[in-house]
Amino acid sequence: MKTTVNLYQPELRPKLRLLSLQFMLLSWFSAILLCVLVYSFLLNTHNQSSAVLADLVQKQQRNDSLLRELRNDLSNLTVNPNLLENINRQQKNINFKKRILLEVQGHEKLMSHAFSDLMLDLAANHKHQLWLTRIHVDDNHVIIEGSSESSKTIPQWLGSLSNSNFFKGQEFAETRLYRGTDGILNFVLSSGKDTDLKELTENE
Repeated sequence: MKTTVNLYQPELRPKLRLLSLQFMLLSWFSAILLCVLVYSFLLNTHNQSSAVLADLVQKQQRNDSLLRELRNDLSNLTVNPNLLENINRQQKNINFKKRILLEVQGHEKLMSHAFSDLMLDLAANHKHQLWLTRIHVDDNHVIIEGSSESSKTIPQWLGSLSNSNFFKGQEFAETRLYRGTDGILNFVLSSGKDTDLKELTENE
């Protein structure tokens, strides 16, 4: 008569499973394929990096060569003294012409302003029996020519003209009166420095 019960049945015991040849081959093939893929990726990356590096090295060499050429050209560069002298001469001529232009423009503005003042004063002191035939204005002279029907009108006109803005404080350097063939009294007045009235009237 049995007194123990065996609960550890044979089917419950762990069984040793041996690896099959097919499983081993599949595992080795997978490992080799993975290694090949990784190696291909790394090789491709290395080749691309090498190509980029070679291109950068080539560009750097070209830049170094160009820099050496530029330095050589700069060291061999010399200033032509004749060209430099010509440039300086041309610059002086340009500056001189600019000064002349500024002086001429300033002179024209001054003459235009003076002539305007003269015309305003002559218009403000107009006499009915007196008329003007010629007015000349330059840097040093003012020449006024005219005619009058009465000899008394000219002194009166000169008196009022001497008080005008343009002629105030000035004196007529020369005055010439003469009658024409028609009996009209003609006059020539000159105001300025070292006036040669005959020469000025003949040159006009």
